[in-house]
Amino acid sequence: MSGVEGQRRFAPAARDIGDALRFFTRVPVGDPGASAPLDINRFAWAAPVAGAAVGLIGALALALTGLLGLPPLMRAGLATAALVAATGALHEDGLADVADGFGGGATRAMKLDIMRDSRIGAYGAVALTLALILRVGALTAALDGGFWRASLSLIAVAALSRADGSIGQIPQNHFFMLEGLRLQGTDKQKRFFYGRVLDGERLGNALSETGTKTAHDHATRITRDGAVYRLNGIFASQDVTSTPSGSGTEVAPFNPKHVVYQVFGVAGTVADINYLDINATPQRVSNVPLPWTLAVTTTLPSVSVNVVAQGDSDQIGCRIIVNDVVKDERSANEMNAQTFCIVKSA
Repeated sequence: MSGVEGQRRFAPAARDIGDALRFFTRVPVGDPGASAPLDINRFAWAAPVAGAAVGLIGALALALTGLLGLPPLMRAGLATAALVAATGALHEDGLADVADGFGGGATRAMKLDIMRDSRIGAYGAVALTLALILRVGALTAALDGGFWRASLSLIAVAALSRADGSIGQIPQNHFFMLEGLRLQGTDKQKRFFYGRVLDGERLGNALSETGTKTAHDHATRITRDGAVYRLNGIFASQDVTSTPSGSGTEVAPFNPKHVVYQVFGVAGTVADINYLDINATPQRVSNVPLPWTLAVTTTLPSVSVNVVAQGDSDQIGCRIIVNDVVKDERSANEMNAQTFCIVKSA
C-alpha cells in the first residue's frame, strides 16, 4: 500500500479523531472552518480517543508535579485543574447548571430558565465544590499506589466515560416508554401500564444477553400459550417463566415497525454514511456505493432515527420510510454533496 493510498484510507479516521478532540477538548486540532458543523454521529466512535487524550494530559501533569517533588494532594489538585482546562470546564458547567436548575426551580419551566442562565447560583457552586473535592481526593488515593496506577486510572476512566453514552440513558428508558405509550399505545395498553406506573413501578429494558454475539442480538421471546404469555430464554438462558392469566391477558404487544433507510445518488457515487439506529446508537459505514438501503424491524413503541450522508459527486439524496410511508426525504446538489434525513418520533 503506497503512502498516498494509506493517507486516503486513514484520512476519515483522522478527521473523526480531530473532530472528537475539537468537540470534547480545547486542544487546537485542524481548521474547523466557518461552515463545518460537527457531526456527532460520525465521530462518536472516536469519543474514547478524545477521552484518553484528556486523561493523558492529566497524567502529564502528575508526572511534571512529581518531578518537582510536590506532595500528593497538590499533585492531584494540579492534575485535576489540567483536566478541567483541557475540556474547557464543559462538564463542570453542565453540572452547575443542572444543580442550580433542580435545586432552585419549583416547576419544569423554572428549572429550564435557570439552566439557561449563564450565572452560577448557590446550588451550582456547592455541587462544583463537592465534585472537585471528590475528584482530587480520589486521585490522591490513587497516587498512594504509585504514579503509573494513578496515570493509567486517569486515562482509562476518561476514555471509558466517553465510550458508551447509552449508559447515561438508562434512567431515560422509563420516560421514553411512557412517551411511546402516549403516542402509539392503545387505550387498553395505557390503562394497564399507566396504572402500574402510578402504583410506583418503573419501566426499563435490557439489551445485553448472555451468549449472544452483540447487544443487538436478542434470544428472549414472548409467546402466547392459551391464557398466558410465556417468556422463553431470559437473558438467553433456557428458563421458562409464565405470568398468571389475570395479568398476562391484559398485555397487548406493540405492532412491529418496519424502518427503511435509503441513500441514493448518481451512478458511480461513493458515500460515507452515518446513521442513528433504532436503539439510538450511532453507526457508520464508509465508502459505500450508492444506492444504499438498510431495512430493520422493531417492536419498540417509538423510534427516533436519522441518517447523514456525503458523497463524492454533486448529487445525493436520502429517505426514511416507516411502515411503507415516507417520513422524510431530502436531497442536495453541490460539490461533494451532503444531505440528511431525520424522523424524531415514529
